[in-house]
Amino acid sequence: MIPQHTTAEDHFRQAFAKARQGDVQGAFDDYSKTIDLAYQILINAHFHRGNLLRDAGNLRSALTEYHKVLELSPDDAAARLQRGTILITLGELSDAMIDFDRAIELQPQYIEAYLTRARLHAVWQRFDQALADCEKAILLNDKNYLAFFYRGKLYAEMGNTAAALADFDRSLQLEPDNPSCYNERGMVWREAGEYLKAEQDFTQALALDARFFLLYVNRGVVRLLLHREVEAEQDFQMVLQMRPDMQAFVAQQKMQALRAK
Repeated sequence: MIPQHTTAEDHFRQAFAKARQGDVQGAFDDYSKTIDLAYQILINAHFHRGNLLRDAGNLRSALTEYHKVLELSPDDAAARLQRGTILITLGELSDAMIDFDRAIELQPQYIEAYLTRARLHAVWQRFDQALADCEKAILLNDKNYLAFFYRGKLYAEMGNTAAALADFDRSLQLEPDNPSCYNERGMVWREAGEYLKAEQDFTQALALDARFFLLYVNRGVVRLLLHREVEAEQDFQMVLQMRPDMQAFVAQQKMQALRAK
């Protein structure tokens, strides 16, 4: 037999009927269930409406929705994570850190919260704390490709080429279809002077996501460094077809590459 899901409206009707029949306790219990269910529905509605607004790029309105969730349910770790992530984008970093700290306090197994907090620590160049958060995420789940990806980015920023490459390799073993990881590994190869390896990674990333326009810039730069000017120019022109507003940026990247040759 398939169990029937009882809604807030069902409990409300049952409560009303029981009250008319003189079943005061039964009516009270059903009214209480109505309130509990309706309360959770309201929380969920604000949370998911916030997600829709976030995905549409309406960050201020999304923030308002997450504020409402947390007014109703201050211990909602997911809402704190989402609010904190938006606060980073809006430049309100200290408030974002408060939300991440609280989300982890509420859910010590919350891998996404550790990784997001690690990224904020990195913005402040608190690399030891950022690494600690990534390592906690890996300890919780050593099959999480994003944990290795973000730790690899940290190592790259710290100038630890070998550790960065090892983490990007591990991340790609776990998730071979992540163009961002190929791009980041390609950038490490480029900084190390391994231009052919960098080109291979950028090309692989483009095979996964041909709309990732910065990859054309990155590949164009290494092709210039490899003295393959015609192919490099084709990449730069592809960027400008996709994003005409990037003309100044592309010119700057070309100039820097030419100076480095």
